[in-house]
Amino acid sequence: MTEEILPKSVGKLTKEECAGFLQKALALSKIPNRSELARLAGLSKPTVSNYFRAIYLPPQENWNTLREYLVTDGVGIEIEDDNDDEVVIHSKKIKALIYVLKDELNFFKDQPDMARETLKKYLDPEETGYTISLFKALFNEEELDIWKAF
Repeated sequence: MTEEILPKSVGKLTKEECAGFLQKALALSKIPNRSELARLAGLSKPTVSNYFRAIYLPPQENWNTLREYLVTDGVGIEIEDDNDDEVVIHSKKIKALIYVLKDELNFFKDQPDMARETLKKYLDPEETGYTISLFKALFNEEELDIWKAF
């Protein structure tokens, strides 16, 4: 499973694929953020950020270094672990999705209005509202009870 989350070689990957793998691996790791990963790996924060944002494809040497910290030292990047129950597995998946979603939303934050208009064409407002509402309700039991009633 680790190989699927963070391949050993960047040889055939695009910078976008690398960014996706890094985002998922970091989200599932015990490393709190990109800055800490950069510090641990001995790489500059902007360099690591550029890999996560698919600005640059990391050279194999840097990929190996990042992979070392994301895969070893007790950092569990596996989505499923034999010891995890169903709730933990789903929680880990949501954590990974949120990390990727946050990065994608930040991309649109700095784009011109037309980019956000394009995004709106691809999103169903009803489905988006439903998801946001459910997510918010999951953090408040009273809101969740009300939400379930509708």
